[in-house]
This record gives sequence, structure tokens and C-alpha cells, in this order.
Amino acid sequence: MLSASAILAGPIFVTAFNIPPRGLSLAIVERFHLLPFALVAVLAAIAIDVVIPRLAERPTIGFAIAAIAIVAQFVIAAPAVAESHRPTIDHYVRNTLESAPPNTIIVGSGDEKFAGFMYGRKVLGLRTDVEFITPEMLYADWARERVSATLGITLAVPTSDRVALVEQLAATGRPVGFVGTVPQAIYAHAMDTYPHGTLQMLVRKGDPTRDVDTLERQNLQLLQSFVLEPSSSESRDTWSGSTFAEYARSWVILENAFRSQGRTARADDCHKRAIAFAPWLH
Repeated sequence: MLSASAILAGPIFVTAFNIPPRGLSLAIVERFHLLPFALVAVLAAIAIDVVIPRLAERPTIGFAIAAIAIVAQFVIAAPAVAESHRPTIDHYVRNTLESAPPNTIIVGSGDEKFAGFMYGRKVLGLRTDVEFITPEMLYADWARERVSATLGITLAVPTSDRVALVEQLAATGRPVGFVGTVPQAIYAHAMDTYPHGTLQMLVRKGDPTRDVDTLERQNLQLLQSFVLEPSSSESRDTWSGSTFAEYARSWVILENAFRSQGRTARADDCHKRAIAFAPWLH
């Protein structure tokens, strides 16, 4: 039964996953390895009980195998552990909250954002005037009711394009900003965004107050106020790397805006700032 449970919690359960085990998706999938590992550990202990008495007759071999296994595991795991221990997400949450316009409603998805902004606001007490909403959570009645009470409106169950949700949030009169990718349907619905640090702030199309020179100047001021690590991540497939890409996104948007105006030198400056955060954009 123990072996059958390990198989059910491991290989059979894995077949139900709907995300490919690549990049950050692999980090998500790996969480679900913990349960079968716990079950297999018992089976491994039974095997060790058989092996140890034989190794006890040759302790030198036993110690050598153990030492090699420990060193090999350290060499393999050290880079990933060091990458996971970077303070990138902590800095990102603080930078985003502290630079957000007053009373902003931030919309974003992802575990690191949901948990990170909740911790920043509820535990650290940063920018309690700012709200963070994860649309996927609003499918749950209790979460939708809690957010509705906080905002003083009655939120509907979000549609997949997020347009109705964004319209409701904008109708509150509070600034609305996105972290991460903005749903494309937003741009097809008479709405637009402009870069503000790590946020993409929502505006109606045709807003005349957001010229690219002003935006570049404002984002440079925000960049100077941010707390950042000495170097970025070399890979986009880590939590740290994906977070650095949030900083790069605003500079890519400004780069494209300058290039559309034929202002190559200014576009190149923005490109350099982008690849400083996301080297894979080079």
C-alpha cells in the first residue's frame, strides 16, 4: 500500500498537471514532488537498513560513498539555492509599493506577487492605502466579497479577458496599475497603459498628458529611488530573473516609443537600461 501510494502521489498525479515542467513552471511542479518524496523516504529507509549492515563491514567504503554523495549534492544544488536566496522579490515588493501613486489598486497574478504584496502590506505595513488584487482569487466567493467590501463596490466574477473587472476598478476613481503582463483585451477596449517604475498604469486611450519624454524622466527618477541588487539574474527561468524582467518591461516600452518616433539614440539608452535588468534581451 505504501508503494502504491507513492506511485499514485508521484507519476500518476504528475500526468494530471496542465503546465509544462520548464522555466518557472518547473519550480511550481517541483512543489508537488514533496509528497511522493516523503512516501519514498520510508521505502528508502527500508533499503538502507539492508545496506548499512553490509557497509559496516567496510566502514571506509561507507564513509567515502556518503562523502561523495554530500559533496555532489552540494555542487549540484548550490547555484540554485543561492539564486533562490536572492532578495530580489523583497526589493521588488518594496520598490513597487513605495513608488505607487496614492490609493493605487494594483492588479497582478502569480504566487510571488500574491504572497509578496500581501506580506508587504499586511505584515510590514507598507502602503496600506494601496490594494493588491489577484483576479484568479476572485473566482472564490469569500475572496470576491472581501475585496468588494474593501473597495466599496460589488465585484462580479471576472471574465477571462479581465475587461469588466478593470472597468469596475477604474470606476472607483482610484489609480489602477498592473504588475506582470497586461491582458491584450484591455488595449482593444479604449484603454491604454503607461510605464511607472514596475507598474503599468491604466489610462484611457488618447490621454495627452503622457508624452514619452516626461515618462522617461519620471522613470529615471523612480529608478534612482529603487533599492536594487548589484547585479541581475542571468536566467529568466528563476523567480529572481522573472522579477528583474518586471523592471525591464518599462524600459522596453519606452524604447519602442522612442523608436517609433525615429529617436534612435534615446531608444538605445532605454534598451541599455532594459538589458541591465534582463540580459537575455541583448
